[in-house]
Amino acid sequence: MRVAVIVPYKEQVNLLKRLLAGTPVEVNTVDCFQRQEREVIYISLTRSNDAGVIGFLSDYRRECGDDPG
Repeated sequence: MRVAVIVPYKEQVNLLKRLLAGTPVEVNTVDCFQRQEREVIYISLTRSNDAGVIGFLSDYRRECGDDPG
């Protein structure tokens, strides 16, 4: 079974790759996984600032679904 973890930030990729070393789980950013398929995909989200905002992930164009406008 092919398993992947998708994260928005490169530092998350680095940390998770270290934590998951020796496992068959593939870890990479959202952009690197475009147009690929896996049987199981985990999506890990985090805030990277003290203000608690989600930055580029708040852009509605990154969502799957209807345009809010």
